[in-house]
Amino acid sequence: AVRGLFAVERALVGLLPSLAGNVFRFSVDEISYFLIAPAGVGALLAVGLGRHIATRLKTFSLVIVGLLMVGLALLFIPLSNTVASLSTGRADSALFVAILSLALGVASILVIVAGQTLLHERTPADTHGRIFGGLIAVMNAVGLPVILLVGVLTSVLSLQTIVFCLGALLA
Repeated sequence: AVRGLFAVERALVGLLPSLAGNVFRFSVDEISYFLIAPAGVGALLAVGLGRHIATRLKTFSLVIVGLLMVGLALLFIPLSNTVASLSTGRADSALFVAILSLALGVASILVIVAGQTLLHERTPADTHGRIFGGLIAVMNAVGLPVILLVGVLTSVLSLQTIVFCLGALLA
């Protein structure tokens, strides 16, 4: 789960400039305000509320909830211009994108922390170094083909379709 999320996040980082500029029509400064800052605030919220959330849900459930949140947020990001038009009468999707970025920040931390916790709990103590070192290598190996595939797909499919499909895959 963590490897899949990592690969999708790497692909999204590669798509972010085109998505922000061409789909949402954000300037370079607005990318920080409406995409990066909300995701960072969401990550901080998840870290701050982590213990409280973890007492209510089992660790494995946190991974599932986090992946579902990421998937749903990615499903709705390509639709944010439409949602903005329907709800406000304007095609200004900045608020919706910021809310979805906040959710992505929360969800990503839930998946990463809960996934790492599960791995730590289920791995014999004498193999932690090898397992975690191997995990980093596998995450990088899994991420590269996804990035390359998404790069190729951008010449065939729209950015919205690619992000929507990545969200469906994770959900």
